Amino acid sequence: MKKKQTYFAPPDRLPTREITKQALVLAEESLLRQLLDSIPNVVMVLNRFRQVVYANDALWKTLGDEIPENVFGFRPGEIFDCIHSDEMTAGCGTSEFCRECGAAKAILNSQTIKGVDFQECRITRKHPDEALDWMVKATHFNYRGEDYTIFALTEISGQKRREVLERIFFHDVLNTAGTLHGFTQLLKSMDPGDIPAAVEQIGILSERLMNEIRTQQLLTRAEQGELELEITPVYPAALVEEIAREYRQHPLANNREIEVRPMDDSVTLRSDLSLLRRVLGNMVKNAIEASGPGEAITLACDAADNAVEFRVHNPQFIPRNIQLQIFSRSFSTKGKGRGLGTYSMKLLTERYLKGTVGFETSKMDGTTFFVRILVRTPD
Repeated sequence: MKKKQTYFAPPDRLPTREITKQALVLAEESLLRQLLDSIPNVVMVLNRFRQVVYANDALWKTLGDEIPENVFGFRPGEIFDCIHSDEMTAGCGTSEFCRECGAAKAILNSQTIKGVDFQECRITRKHPDEALDWMVKATHFNYRGEDYTIFALTEISGQKRREVLERIFFHDVLNTAGTLHGFTQLLKSMDPGDIPAAVEQIGILSERLMNEIRTQQLLTRAEQGELELEITPVYPAALVEEIAREYRQHPLANNREIEVRPMDDSVTLRSDLSLLRRVLGNMVKNAIEASGPGEAITLACDAADNAVEFRVHNPQFIPRNIQLQIFSRSFSTKGKGRGLGTYSMKLLTERYLKGTVGFETSKMDGTTFFVRILVRTPD
């Protein structure tokens, strides 16, 4: 028999009859069942092939009618309908994306050290379209000569959302407010001829501070599904030029070129201009942060197939392990809790603007992020 392919965890499974035997052995232990069922968090017992052989009452209550009729033999990502759980024939734990999955890593680590491992895990589900954030704890134990893992999940979605948004918000606001305070202090000792330029800079910083506060409000409302769109005509060529002018003056763009490729200025579409401007602004800001001094960021847009595609290119390559985590709320190359740029791009584009967002990257050509927005929505 041809061995199933895997990019991460072992692909093999126990056959159904062996799973049934393991499930019956654990079901006989009334104390184990009572202990696990008394825990309010979801707990599963996995065999050494990462297949479920017991699940406590909290799992059934969490998923309700969405849970498979019989969970035994399934793996955790398959039970929760993870978007990557069926990418490979061998299922959960074997796709390339599983390399960065906290649940898969915790289970494998606990098996390797025959101990305990904690990880954060984010699962994006296919049906319904939602994301689940957990703290996972995998604990190895041996029973009647068989190795098992007690796999416990603590939901942290709300906590994670607050932590990330608040940390980024306060970090950015304090940075801008600190710079603003510095300029106001300098005014006291400036020569009169230098004051107008300083006042202009203070105005720019004040606007940036207000924009950061608005961004925090926007993301909070967007995640709660409370944004109301204002659909107006949008002129893509003018919008791209406007964003390029804005970011050429941004402090991050120091010693970096921002170029705009020629485009058809007769193209129009109908969308929410404010949200689209924020998405494209995040694309440009991310490209600036990724690039080095002397490098160029290129903006472009083209119309085809009833859609306008906006593109932002920078010459840097994104390593594969980072590619697998882009668009995740909890991930940033800038450190823990930093940078919601790609996450907010996806959230605003796909949930509100009804478009698509993605990227292409290679060592030869660098990285291009793109956003496609329909010129007119289907009837």
